[in-house]
Amino acid sequence: MRSRSSVFRYKGKDVDAQKAGNDLGVSALVTGRVTQRGDTIQVSAELTNIRSNTELWGAQYSRKSADIISLQQQIAGDIAEKLRSRLSGSEKQQVTKQGTKDPEAYELYLKGRYYWNKRMASDINTAISYFNQAIARDPGYALAYSGLADAYGVLPSFSGNPSEAFPKSNAATRRALELDASLAHPHAVLGTNEMDYDWNFSGGEAEYRKAFELDPEGRQVRIREAAMKALWLHGLSGNSRSNF
Repeated sequence: MRSRSSVFRYKGKDVDAQKAGNDLGVSALVTGRVTQRGDTIQVSAELTNIRSNTELWGAQYSRKSADIISLQQQIAGDIAEKLRSRLSGSEKQQVTKQGTKDPEAYELYLKGRYYWNKRMASDINTAISYFNQAIARDPGYALAYSGLADAYGVLPSFSGNPSEAFPKSNAATRRALELDASLAHPHAVLGTNEMDYDWNFSGGEAEYRKAFELDPEGRQVRIREAAMKALWLHGLSGNSRSNF
């Protein structure tokens, strides 16, 4: 499986699933289209076997914008169910995990991720603003803290002061883990910070090992991200239709 940043270049394009899957080195690929009409969102999605170029699963959904979180959960759950032979029980729970019940907090979080993925100094600061807004909406939103940790962690590479940014990243990471100890990614962020800022290589290695223990193949979020990427990016780009 590949992360959001790996597939970001396909956003808004007509994609040949087999070619994209081969380029990414994956055995299956989720593609789809999202359309918004008024307060109604319509999503079509399909899961393709890259080797045989055959459809493993496909479905269409129509929901009100206010029901976006339950729609995310349903699509991710449907894909996880199709892949049930490859996913453990805990992995299925992670794939369908909501994180927050506040749609506005979730949208703010996804906007933060969108700008974080752009990787420019001004965009990283915009991402920090969105993550903080998501936290203000839902102080118990672990993923928003994880996003904030990511943003502060890369800020010194652009324009941030390491002595200010890394402690803020570590604080956000630890808060994310206090709220949800099952998250793997914050441990990876903490591991990077330990090595890059504190030069604590043994401590960093320990955090990376913990991340791999919790999420050996990165499955906690990547299925969900692949399935829902376009649903959130189309609103940010101002388009009424997008591919994912």
